[in-house]
Amino acid sequence: MRNHYIPRYLLKGFVDPCDSGALWCYEIGTGRSFLANVANVAVEKQFYYDEDEEWLARNVEQPAVDAIRNLRGGAPVMELADGDRQALCRYMAVMLTRVPRNRGRIDDMAPGVIRSVVSKLKEKVSDPGDQDPGGRDRADFVCREIDKIECRFLAEPPKDVIADLKRPRSVPVVENALSQMTWRVFAAAGASGFVASDNPLFFFESLGIGQRDSEVSFPISSSVLLWLTWRKDLGRGPFRADERTTRELNRRTVSSATRHAYYHENVAWLARMTTKTSHCLNMIR
Repeated sequence: MRNHYIPRYLLKGFVDPCDSGALWCYEIGTGRSFLANVANVAVEKQFYYDEDEEWLARNVEQPAVDAIRNLRGGAPVMELADGDRQALCRYMAVMLTRVPRNRGRIDDMAPGVIRSVVSKLKEKVSDPGDQDPGGRDRADFVCREIDKIECRFLAEPPKDVIADLKRPRSVPVVENALSQMTWRVFAAAGASGFVASDNPLFFFESLGIGQRDSEVSFPISSSVLLWLTWRKDLGRGPFRADERTTRELNRRTVSSATRHAYYHENVAWLARMTTKTSHCLNMIR
């Protein structure tokens, strides 16, 4: 089975107006662009287990369709029904775990997690106490065996454990944080529209989501982007995103992409942006 790690319904918000079934893909690192049908974008064979694909469709993607459609149609974000808002919270939270970037993050974290677990195990067995004369020898033996297991797992982490960690899932603490943030919509009002990517939910990783200065941005279509913040001094919106603000939000999306950025047309500025290895990112004021 071919699995879309970015839902097709979300991708359809970024299609070329001259070809409603296709969008422009920009390769991260090279800026190479090509037109591709939505059915062939952000998709990989057997990326998920079949039961995960079914869970995503039934419990994550379909429940969020109304919220996404309403925001694209210009509905004020404050008028979203509670159920639609909660569905979109889950949709965004799961987005963090279903994309290729999360898999790379888990692979990067695995050695540190293994070392941490080993260290805690050795602490538990290394002090047998004074009441057991033979305890020290047994503890040393167990520690040596643990060292062997550590070497084996560092060389080849347990595949079933890693595979389970890479499965898409909701993160309740993230859902809860997103639900409590202030939601506002940016409408593109300059020459450029909004960009999507294979990791479209952006936040400053140095801040996380729950800090006072945290911001989250999530492109809904080429003309609409959802912005989440902890600020309480904002008007109702929607806010008009001038060219400068649109480019700032697009740099965020591109900076967090792994393989591709997606846009509704072939433009030189996005080709340049996707060739950069680092981006200067600023807060929205």
